[in-house]
Amino acid sequence: MRKLADLALALSTTGFTSFALAHAGHGVTPPAGIVHYLMEPLHVIPALVTLAVLVIAIRAVWSRVR
Repeated sequence: MRKLADLALALSTTGFTSFALAHAGHGVTPPAGIVHYLMEPLHVIPALVTLAVLVIAIRAVWSRVR
């Protein structure tokens, strides 16, 4: 039952990512360039939070392995 719940959660959250990709233009940089994703807070903040969570998770796993 736990695996089914995990699978349902994974499928439901990945299904919502298409809505995030379809947002209208924002900011002052051209939306088609890489600069837009590196300079706009709407993209930078979630990327930094995701990176921080990933680093914390890797360090937690690494400390258990040692």
